[in-house]
Amino acid sequence: MFSFFLFSDRQIPRISGCPTDGTIQVNRYSRVQPSLPSLLASDNTDIKTFTVAPRNANSTLIVSTSATNIVYAVTDFEGNTETCSLTVNIIGKLF
Repeated sequence: MFSFFLFSDRQIPRISGCPTDGTIQVNRYSRVQPSLPSLLASDNTDIKTFTVAPRNANSTLIVSTSATNIVYAVTDFEGNTETCSLTVNIIGKLF
């Protein structure tokens, strides 16, 4: 006789390092990446995806207007998701 156990993961993944105020400030026409926090995704099982939108936020995103939003999302294999949202504000005057 065989016994089977069904495992249901209800614990959401975690994103550590997300700023509590959710904002960062950069100079106009500068790359956002050096100002972004170092984030770490973790889960009690395994992580399926860890994404960022816009896709180039961690590399070549250059801001020229105010209030650019960046969203990180981590999803585990059960479909549980956690997000970290940041707003990038421009330092100085907008012309």
